[in-house]
Amino acid sequence: PLLTWMFPFIGHLGIVTSEGMIHDFIGPYTINTNTRRTGFGLVTKYLPVSIDELHIDAPNKLLSWDTAVERASDKYLGIVHDLICNNCHSHVACALNELNYRNFNGWNT
Repeated sequence: PLLTWMFPFIGHLGIVTSEGMIHDFIGPYTINTNTRRTGFGLVTKYLPVSIDELHIDAPNKLLSWDTAVERASDKYLGIVHDLICNNCHSHVACALNELNYRNFNGWNT
């Protein structure tokens, strides 16, 4: 934890479906899915997201959230992981961009 405290951008990141299934990009062509743990251990911090922060034209925003998480995971199953460009942060940003989270679609690492 000391390294993550000093350099928070180094920490691991995942995204959760509306049912609580964690999706995290943990290595080349690998998405971990679990309801309690990321690929590297227990969740230590999380940011709750309000459905009102999704700026999309969809009748069911929860379904859209889940679909975006699944699509990002499907996309990253075909990507080689690296520490700089294609990493867990990129995976989460991919889903947030599709949802226009907080009226912004330029989320990146």
